[in-house]
Amino acid sequence: MEEKGAVINKLEAVKGRLADPFFEQQYLGKSVMLFRSRRPVPAGVTPAATIGEWESGDDMLTIAYQYAATALGEILVGATEKGVCFVGLAAGDKAVALSGLKRRFPGNTTEEKQTAIQQEAIDYLNSPRSGTRVRLHLKGTVFQLSVWRKLLDVPFGGLTTYARLGGNIQNARATGSAVGDNPVYFIVPCHRVIRSDGSFEGYYWGNELKMALLAWERLENEKQYTPEGIEDITQSGAETNTKAG
Repeated sequence: MEEKGAVINKLEAVKGRLADPFFEQQYLGKSVMLFRSRRPVPAGVTPAATIGEWESGDDMLTIAYQYAATALGEILVGATEKGVCFVGLAAGDKAVALSGLKRRFPGNTTEEKQTAIQQEAIDYLNSPRSGTRVRLHLKGTVFQLSVWRKLLDVPFGGLTTYARLGGNIQNARATGSAVGDNPVYFIVPCHRVIRSDGSFEGYYWGNELKMALLAWERLENEKQYTPEGIEDITQSGAETNTKAG
């Protein structure tokens, strides 16, 4: 497991290179994204989480929440006795994060308290490829839940499109709304969804963070990090690109 803040430092390193034309073309270019979006899910890949649906009477459950520093940022995680129901970034404003939790669950009592179920989410965010499984307890429509389940099948470092998630291009807009309503940061990986032309916008936590997460996941999969971050990668790539041109 990486130390808390190590991934954040890498994400900041990635963000620092987003203005580099070579980096954007090589790691975030449309051709790369389109290629990756068409890669099938590898056989045997197990989703990081299981979704339990919100049922009648669950509004009477207490939601325990806590703030936690993780490798992917400071979060607010909320959970019922059935599973994690909310994960949001809290580094900017803890009060805003808490209001977001309460807005989604106006009928539930909330209590600041640490629980074992919350820890599943924290452990996963500290080490996304460790095999940690997270029990989720999600409140949504039948369509939203179906989209969120499909998102769980998109592996670390992979991509899909709104049209593929929805089954056809006609459902892309409705699918986009369902993706945007995802209540669980990163664990339900809405950041891995792009448009059919490889572009994206409107990521709830900011497009810059989405770009950085996508690049970080790809670099992690390819084991191209150096101890100094990604500086050596982009520099050597730029030299190759110059020679090719």
